[in-house]
Amino acid sequence: MNKYAATGIVLEAAAGKRFAIVVGKATLIQEALDAFAEASDAWDLGATVRRVNGDERVSLPGGGTIYLTTPRRGSRLGRIAVDVVFIDNEAHRTLESDDHDPRAYDRFRFDVALALNKTAGTGTVVHS
Repeated sequence: MNKYAATGIVLEAAAGKRFAIVVGKATLIQEALDAFAEASDAWDLGATVRRVNGDERVSLPGGGTIYLTTPRRGSRLGRIAVDVVFIDNEAHRTLESDDHDPRAYDRFRFDVALALNKTAGTGTVVHS
């Protein structure tokens, strides 16, 4: 997650939007959390960063939340409601390399649809 994307996402979340950030692997979640925390501090937004394994998120006082997850089976993407799903390029590479499970992409697309449909289907998918 580069600092420019992190800043834009944090500013929109500060206005109340809910994001799901999908990164390629779990080790990238902590890096993304650091970028969001830095952006929040730079704009003095007062974000709360939760670093609990499997429940990583950034909550902002305006009601916005940034959830972080991976595209793997068992991620929480299908269990949350968001306005925007931001899919990092590394997430696509992870799914493509998941050749032992040819249905991985289908499950991922289904989880994205579930997360967006919980917000009346008005959400957006962004690919970086």
